Amino acid sequence: MSHRDLMECQQREIIAMQEMLTRLINSYRLLIGGANELNGIALAKKSQVKDALKRAEALGSLIDDVADALKRCQCRYLDYCVMYSEEIKGCISPEFVYEDIQCELSKTTDKK
Repeated sequence: MSHRDLMECQQREIIAMQEMLTRLINSYRLLIGGANELNGIALAKKSQVKDALKRAEALGSLIDDVADALKRCQCRYLDYCVMYSEEIKGCISPEFVYEDIQCELSKTTDKK
């Protein structure tokens, strides 16, 4: 597997972790909201509210773990992106970029 394939694989994993984190956060918000509603019900027992808050706390810990893992994963991927960009910057002179921009602009002007 090439380094590029490896980084693309890691990118997919990072995206999957971000989606998981979003779902977990939404679940956490629902658990907190449910505990708050339960607390407002006169017939609810304190033990029920405490249990609901414990579930939210457990999910909060999981969210922290996923966020930490995501942070560690992104560091390497961002390092790769910066190194790749620096390498491209060294290979492509600004004059070529300027010529490409001018060419694209002239195409746009010609279409009008």
